[in-house]
Amino acid sequence: MGPEKSGRKALRQRITRYIRASAPTFADIFHLVRQLEPLGPVAVFGGTLRDWSIHGFKHLPRDVDLVIDCSDIEALQHILAGFAPRKNNFDGYRLTVGNWQVDLWPITSTWAFRCGHVPGKHFADLPKTTFLNVDGIVFDLQSGQLYCTEHYSDFLESRVLDINLETNPNPLG
Repeated sequence: MGPEKSGRKALRQRITRYIRASAPTFADIFHLVRQLEPLGPVAVFGGTLRDWSIHGFKHLPRDVDLVIDCSDIEALQHILAGFAPRKNNFDGYRLTVGNWQVDLWPITSTWAFRCGHVPGKHFADLPKTTFLNVDGIVFDLQSGQLYCTEHYSDFLESRVLDINLETNPNPLG
């Protein structure tokens, strides 16, 4: 197994251990995830995993980004109604879950997929949709699978930011 594969495996194991150990901290989010799971698998995406990858688990994330592989948008909206969701910038939902801010997207609403900039519709394809390499990481909460850009482990060693997907909905940002 090459260094890239072993780096991903180690990162997946660290994230899995942290999620298990910190379940009480994230109890409200896990309650939401359990409500969503009958509609399809749920994954943590982007910033939360980026921060854990870079800084370890010393700091709690300011918000949590979730993606659900769900085709029944009406059922999703029915579950989310209890959280008073608002639309976020990229056609997802922003909700408050306990003390957490959560952004949630159905995978088919993910901007780069919806606009045809990245082919695919699966968690394994999501890392290709981020503007920066640092955010190209996804953890499937049901299967425990970790998906990241091809050279994510290289980024963790070098800490060099790079563009992952040049096309993006907010060039000025």
